[in-house]
Amino acid sequence: RIQIAEFNGSPLDWLRFWGLFVKNVDERNIPSSDKMSYLLGYLVPKVRECIAGLDYDDQGYKIAKEILERKCGDKSMVVNAYVSEIMDLPHTPGVNPRKVKEFYTTLSRTRSHGKTSQSEGTCCKNTRQAAKH
Repeated sequence: RIQIAEFNGSPLDWLRFWGLFVKNVDERNIPSSDKMSYLLGYLVPKVRECIAGLDYDDQGYKIAKEILERKCGDKSMVVNAYVSEIMDLPHTPGVNPRKVKEFYTTLSRTRSHGKTSQSEGTCCKNTRQAAKH
């Protein structure tokens, strides 16, 4: 089994999850039924519910990817989540090395995700919740 951490529905985690899934599963020459099985296995129950009733065939797998990309990978939702995370960074007055490092780490992570990067789905966390968790 390919090891990919479960996707929890957070737009802040979408780019990581989807990039790894596409590279390690979707681009492999395996049956769509296996790809669908992998996909379902990498989703937390709330996200899995969005695609759980689909068939394990080419069409079902294609529809599952479209649903997840639309509901969880919407570019504006992902960007808004990162912007919210940046806007929520604490103000660090004075010289506090630990606080500056925390700020830098969060900003760097956000910036690196943004480089790799219509409406909010019910199976994915909303932007405000994701930025706070």
